[in-house]
Amino acid sequence: MLEPGVKTGMPILYENPQEVGADRIVNAVAGYERMKKALIIVDFGTATTFDYVTPKGNTWAGPLHRGS
Repeated sequence: MLEPGVKTGMPILYENPQEVGADRIVNAVAGYERMKKALIIVDFGTATTFDYVTPKGNTWAGPLHRGS
């Protein structure tokens, strides 16, 4: 289970990492573990989110767009 304070081993490059949703962190960790390279992750859920994972496995929480 992922909740605030759980160490994922992936630095979150965001001004306030506590504001990044668990779903976005899980997507980034899972994507990087599977591919082991830079990624852009797009999630079409209640909101559409775009996140970038660097080649070193850091995540940058990108834009969030409301769903329709």
